[in-house]
Amino acid sequence: KFIKSFNCKIINEEVLNIEPYSAGYKLTTNKDYFFDAVVVAIGGHAGLKLVENLKISTVAQTPSLVGLVTEQDFSSLAGVSVNDVLFTHKGVSGPYIYKLSSLKARDKFPYKIFLNLAEITDFQQMLNSNPHKEIKNILGQFVPKSLATYVLNQINIAENTPCHKINGQIRDKIQTTFANFEITVTGKVADGEVVTCGGVDLKEINSKTLESKKYKNLYFCGEILDIDGFCGGFNLQNCWSTGYIVADAIKNNFML
Repeated sequence: KFIKSFNCKIINEEVLNIEPYSAGYKLTTNKDYFFDAVVVAIGGHAGLKLVENLKISTVAQTPSLVGLVTEQDFSSLAGVSVNDVLFTHKGVSGPYIYKLSSLKARDKFPYKIFLNLAEITDFQQMLNSNPHKEIKNILGQFVPKSLATYVLNQINIAENTPCHKINGQIRDKIQTTFANFEITVTGKVADGEVVTCGGVDLKEINSKTLESKKYKNLYFCGEILDIDGFCGGFNLQNCWSTGYIVADAIKNNFML
């Protein structure tokens, strides 16, 4: 029978050290506490010193789901969004960039990414049908006009060029640039991450209970684990699910 009645006391103190003691653990803050079981759920920003002091292997933490700093100056486009990419004063952000930053969390800088800004269909027909219209206005039908102007400036095409002066070579250059817009990433936006990747090495824990393989009744849950997911609630679900698994394991371990 599981003991249902118990006293719960929340103590708001910084834990400085965890060490095995007798059949349980001693936690040191500004004084010592003794517990039968310990759950480490310190998130991804608190550091791994408490874990590393126990000689538990960890994977270096690094920002994930984060905006990216770019070599290109997109300040004139700050706030413009296209295809889940948001241009900012520092570079690029938005759902697509967050996903990309997760996949490339450990890549060395600089690296290049290529964005499909727009599929410009029936381009030649549009040029033929609007011979006196400025090219920026044609492209503005596919992307925000400020972005169209930016791209044209980058490939040295005057934004007010009339369509009848856009020859096949220029047309192809525009289409290629919009389909493969090149960006050089130089870093991550400082303190802008939603989560971190890295943490307690999953080889160190029992996957069914999230208990340490080295220490009985020492558990890990949440972002302290080397687990991170894409945007969409996956990281929150990780915290809830691992928390449930740990609670269930502790309940089973201390059933009488």
